[in-house]
Amino acid sequence: MKIATFQIIFIILTNLSLQSQVIDTLDIQSKNMIIDTILKCFEDNYVYQEVALSLKDSIIRRNKEGEYSNITEMKKFLTRMSSDIRKITQDKHISINYIENSEYESGKRKHSLLSEQIDEKKRKNFDFRKVEWLPGNIGYIRFDTFEDPQYAGEIAASAVNFISNCEAIIIDLRYNHGGEEKMVRYLASYFFAEPTLLNIRYFTKQDSIVQSWTDSYIPGKKLTDKDIYILTSSNTASGAEAFTYILKNYNKATVIGENTSGAAHWADYYYYSTLNLEIKLPVARPINPITKTDWERTGIRPDINISENRSLDKSYIIALEKLIKTGRDKAKLRELEWYRMIALERLKNEVISKSDLQEYIGEYEKVKFIVKNNYLYWHQSENEEFVLIPISRDHFVFDDSEDYVLKFVRNKENIISGYQLLMKGREENPFNERIENTKK
Repeated sequence: MKIATFQIIFIILTNLSLQSQVIDTLDIQSKNMIIDTILKCFEDNYVYQEVALSLKDSIIRRNKEGEYSNITEMKKFLTRMSSDIRKITQDKHISINYIENSEYESGKRKHSLLSEQIDEKKRKNFDFRKVEWLPGNIGYIRFDTFEDPQYAGEIAASAVNFISNCEAIIIDLRYNHGGEEKMVRYLASYFFAEPTLLNIRYFTKQDSIVQSWTDSYIPGKKLTDKDIYILTSSNTASGAEAFTYILKNYNKATVIGENTSGAAHWADYYYYSTLNLEIKLPVARPINPITKTDWERTGIRPDINISENRSLDKSYIIALEKLIKTGRDKAKLRELEWYRMIALERLKNEVISKSDLQEYIGEYEKVKFIVKNNYLYWHQSENEEFVLIPISRDHFVFDDSEDYVLKFVRNKENIISGYQLLMKGREENPFNERIENTKK
């Protein structure tokens, strides 16, 4: 699993006759030697010993039946082995790669960070993509990797502190494939007031466990009194699943979106220098203190199941509705209802095409609507034009403000007969009749 701090394990195979060199053409002996090495690695280290034994029987049978006999290129052979082993084990963390010694030694692969790699991660803001205050005092944060807090802790703390005064927080993990366990622990610590056991890692080979507790210190405010919503998709994996699973089962967050990937295990990398062979395989599995199990293969079932492209609007609506339910200030409640109305229109997820815009064109009371550059415009004069952004069929907002919503009204024949200009805080919204269709 990516969320562990990887140890690179160099294994010298003194009993192999192959020398450290590029193998362009594989013969039967070479393939058998590679298969034996891979299966021995799984037998010695894989998280499920019974699966490792079943895997051994299956691969040996396939080899005897000649399934690999026509493969003579090393990289293609290893790609096929990776694919077969993942199918047999149903484990998404497994990979088998050909890595030349020179490449491996010069970069130590991707498992230990070099200064230039750290610089590149900085340029990408450690994958913190967006932090935003949403109307209604709801915070939104999206990050796509759990980077090591040794390097990314400062930016993570800044992002969290930016939304610390919000009444509800949406954490977007729809595009997050995991990362470092340290960052999972670091960020999860913001949601617990007392020291808490977050996770247990069970290492099969050593028959030992490692406990993961909340960090004793994190910079800034804790978020223990907030309503938390986590967005997930089928791509949410590994460390992102660990974070979600922790907060969900401690009743700290509501999960909204799609069932997650189902990649729970921790992995290590094993390098066999005489074969230029790198094997990544899981060596430990998590045990949640609440459920006593994990999410391997099954994924995490969301509390509210909805497609990933609609989950943000859905979570925003739910957050607003809870604030409306518990609110007392009438002016604030009217404002929350306004933002809820806009979000409900967006949730319809109606696609407005260029041809759809044509039916709104025409002369109306006080204003004309025209289409330019594939946008609908509110047109009063050459110097007074405003771009209208569709949020659903017949509903538009102005590109620079959500204080107004333009609602087109249809007659019984489903033809546009006029419009209403809805304004935040205004109770009456007069109807403005369509005078003439000036479609061009």
